[in-house]
Amino acid sequence: MADLSVISDVNGIIESNTKKLENFL
Repeated sequence: MADLSVISDVNGIIESNTKKLENFL
C-alpha cells in the first residue's frame, strides 16, 4: 500500500508540472 501512495504522489507532482508547462507554453 505504501508503494501505491508514493505512486499517487508522483502522479500528482507530474500533473502539476504538466499544468505549469501548459501555462508556460
